[in-house]
Amino acid sequence: MTPDLTEQRLREQLTAAADGESDRYPEMDVDTLLARGELVLRRRRLALLAGAAVAGLVLAFSGWAVLSDRSGEDRTLPATISTVDESVTELDLGAIPQTGRVTPLVAEVGVDEVSGSLDFLLRTDDGAVLASRSSVPGGMDEARWATMIPGLTVALLPIDATGAAPIWIGEPTEQGSAATRTPDGRMLVAWWTVGSSYETFCDVIWTDGKTAFSAYHDVSLPSVVMDDTVFFFGSVGPTYLGFIGPSRDGGVLGTAGVQLALNVPPDHLPAVWADAGDSGPVSSGARGLFATRIPVADGEASLETIGDAKVRLLTTHELGGPDGLMLVAVLDGPRGSVAGVTYADPRVGTVTGITDVE
Repeated sequence: MTPDLTEQRLREQLTAAADGESDRYPEMDVDTLLARGELVLRRRRLALLAGAAVAGLVLAFSGWAVLSDRSGEDRTLPATISTVDESVTELDLGAIPQTGRVTPLVAEVGVDEVSGSLDFLLRTDDGAVLASRSSVPGGMDEARWATMIPGLTVALLPIDATGAAPIWIGEPTEQGSAATRTPDGRMLVAWWTVGSSYETFCDVIWTDGKTAFSAYHDVSLPSVVMDDTVFFFGSVGPTYLGFIGPSRDGGVLGTAGVQLALNVPPDHLPAVWADAGDSGPVSSGARGLFATRIPVADGEASLETIGDAKVRLLTTHELGGPDGLMLVAVLDGPRGSVAGVTYADPRVGTVTGITDVE
């Protein structure tokens, strides 16, 4: 029966009853009585709906308590499980003798697409995990690294990185490296020492081709660019001189070299040499870039060369503050062509510092 028919029948019955009892209820109004009845009906319906809502709320809290499986003191919401897979990049390292394994190794980095956190992994190529490290979230313009085992470090460098160099503290040994680009354009690189595991990895120096940066201290370093090679000097933490050059074999990492100033004898100057290719006019065809750091200087400096080596270009650059000068030169000649640097020290006069390049 529809609401309209129900109301019509009630109206007819009430009207008839009112007519029959008109003497006893002279002021009875059928329309008012029906309106009151409708109001009562609505209130009862609202009360019923409110009761259902309370029951649903109780069930919801009960379901939370059961599903979360937490104690009564823990009122936090259950953790949301991310269903986004990490983007994983693999880097083949080959066999590294110091690990005691002949099986080639693989370095991996996984980047969580939601949080940006990094997971570094070192495993054999047949899947056996040797070490894993997690990192705090890192942005696209930040460098992060992890030492997987003594003497082997894996780093993820910013998208603008064109090359990088490691800073080790310890006795120098032969070093290996490998690098590749990740799908988002960043550089995944690994460095390891060969034959010893006593070195301590303390920093990554990377460059965008114009300036060198310390990843550990998050600062730019005094830098000089010569023939697409970035020479840098660092005095925050260990003092070092180094260079990062372009790749000459089509690889990602390029060439790099670093000499720690703390390992240099008092009468020596820290120095580095970067091969510049076979473009020199001398018989050997060798050409190189030489750099050294002079503590203090007053006036010009000159190089003491060996054999037929010739200095094609020599420049000096202020490092700022007490760091002195950086001297960068282009030479026709092989590695080891520079025996020393002569310069004027305002404190003691003319000085010739011996240079042993790395």
